[in-house]
This record gives sequence, C-alpha cells and structure tokens, in this order.
Amino acid sequence: MDSWFKSGSINKTPATESSCSNIEESITNENGVNDNSPTSQGMSSTLPPNTGDSAPRTSKKRKLNELSLSLQGRTLTIFDASSRVCALKRKIDYWSECLFKRELECFPIMQAFLEENELQAPISIINEIAEHLKQLKNSFNKYFPTDREVFLKDREWVVNPFSVCGKPSSLSSIEYESLIDITSDSTFQSTFSSNSYVEFWLNLKNTSFDNLSQKAITILLPFATTYLCETGFSAYAATKTKYRNRLNVEPDLRIQLSKIEPDIAKLSKNKQTQNSH
Repeated sequence: MDSWFKSGSINKTPATESSCSNIEESITNENGVNDNSPTSQGMSSTLPPNTGDSAPRTSKKRKLNELSLSLQGRTLTIFDASSRVCALKRKIDYWSECLFKRELECFPIMQAFLEENELQAPISIINEIAEHLKQLKNSFNKYFPTDREVFLKDREWVVNPFSVCGKPSSLSSIEYESLIDITSDSTFQSTFSSNSYVEFWLNLKNTSFDNLSQKAITILLPFATTYLCETGFSAYAATKTKYRNRLNVEPDLRIQLSKIEPDIAKLSKNKQTQNSH
C-alpha cells in the first residue's frame, strides 16, 4: 500500500535504509493498494483531503523512524536488533486489534481529527488500514524471518545467563557446567548487574571461564546491521568527490571513522612551519 508511505518520507538511515526501501517496495508491489484503487478513492470521498489516509500513515511513519534510528550505533548487537524488530511486529498486531475495536488511541492524529469533527471512521478506512498493517507485518516477516528469532532464543544465555533454567542446545555439557558455576556465584551476579552483558563476557576472558567467554563473544561479534559499512561508504563519497578524484582519502577516512578525537593543536606543534623565502 504505497499510499500509506507517499505523504512524507521515511527518515531512512544508513543502518536500515535498504531494509526500509525493500519493505516499502514490497508493500507496493505485493497486492498493494495504489492511489487510484477504488478503496483509496472511496476513502478520499469519505473524509476531507489530507486527513483520513494521512493520519494513520503519519503515526506509522513515526514508528518506522524510531525503529530505524534504534538500529544504529557501534555497540548494537544482534540481540538488540532482534528484540526491537520483534517489538514492532507485536505492536503491529496490537494496532490491528485496536483498529477493529474502534480504539484509535494508537492513531493519535486520526483520533484527534475524528473527535474534533465529531466523525466516525468508515468501515472502508478501517479495512484499508487493516490491510496495510497486514502487508506491513508480512514484509517484516520476509526481511526479518522468524527462524532468526529461534536461533537467538537458544542463545539467550549470552544476554542473561542468570535466567537460564535448563541446558541450551548451543552449549556442550562442559560449557553448561561452567555456566552453572558462573550463575551460582553471587560476585558474578553483582558484576553482571553493574555492567552490560557485553562487558560481562569480556571481563571473563583469560579466566577459568575463558572458553565460555570466547563462545559468547563469538556470538556477539557479528555486525547486527550494515551501519558501520554504510557510514564508511558515506564518508568516502563525501570526501572523494569528482573535484578531488585523485585524493588519497585513506588518512582522512581514518580520522573520520575513528572515535578518537585528534588533538590538532598538538599535532600542528610537532610540524615544522615553512619559513618564508
């Protein structure tokens, strides 16, 4: 349903721009409802222009923007990304339930408009929004398959080892015994509470639990999104333009992508100034 995306643009970010674009295209191409469809025309004739179809659309765009922004960052793990995507899928189901109950609190712009004008949302609009939400959910399931969730579910011991009740299939017997030793130690529990789970496993390196720590780090190591790669490409494209096509961008790119702030004043002092002739 491209009509739900056309008013305004999704605030796409390097981390999720391709995913948002693909989801948007799939909603348009796979049994989508375009602006010339009978349903869209009926909606336009039912409510005044720029109200009925744009209100729910604006609310959902805001949610997609929030998801897109939350999937950025250098410290994002696959567990963080998966939980945020799963949360949006559950929200879509909740929005659909509220829609058919005529509880429009999750569509604040639409609710405010209807209350201000003392109107009731026609069934055609309700069906249109419901169809859009259905296709949106299908698109998310396509690009974020549920089998990934099953994979991560068996590795939740990485995120919260103290919640594990039985042996995960991803751990050997020796590794599970090490996990039991960790979770039975109150000192480790205190350390886990005061640090992120990434820092917790890093702190266990070079200890008697090094094997389990290495396994956890291996699971956490893969990039959750293409955010860092896209950031590098963007910095490269902005630096090496057609007017500077012979520039060696490697030194500049290293500074742009590093989190370390260079001390330009100190670096300049170490360079000899060129004397006037």
